[in-house]
Amino acid sequence: MTNKVVDESAQASAQAQQQPPEWNPGLPRKVRARELEDVAFELRKGGASYGDIAKILTARGTKISKAGAHKAVARVLAALREHTKELAVDVREMELQRLDSVFMKIFSQAKAGNQGAVDRVLRIMERRAKLLGLDAPDIQLPYVPREALPEWIREELPKSEQQSEQVEA
Repeated sequence: MTNKVVDESAQASAQAQQQPPEWNPGLPRKVRARELEDVAFELRKGGASYGDIAKILTARGTKISKAGAHKAVARVLAALREHTKELAVDVREMELQRLDSVFMKIFSQAKAGNQGAVDRVLRIMERRAKLLGLDAPDIQLPYVPREALPEWIREELPKSEQQSEQVEA
């Protein structure tokens, strides 16, 4: 599977290098810029360095620096990330609707005491909470040896430990 992806990426890169984009002077500037970004992205996806991308596009008549090639690729990646976020929101909503549908069908069975239905309802509720991010994350504080703490904190620790012992008592 990965070989197929690598092969397709190499083919796309080769095509982008062999077939110059149609730089139509009559097209609006934004459209030409988008075409340049797409070509730069395809070249990068195919393994070209930003320097190589700049050389290829400059040879085709579009003067671009290494930094400009990087910015072009970064703009495409940012757009892809935004699109992916939007898709994730839609998929999450669809999954929630599916969970709600199943929940409504078996909730009455769970209320009637059907143990299997109770287990399924609880699993649906757990999945729903995960999708919505309702479960509080476990907070793991790092261990810091007493010797690594600044002196002013070490001086306060005995006081704090004594105060907490008094509160607990």
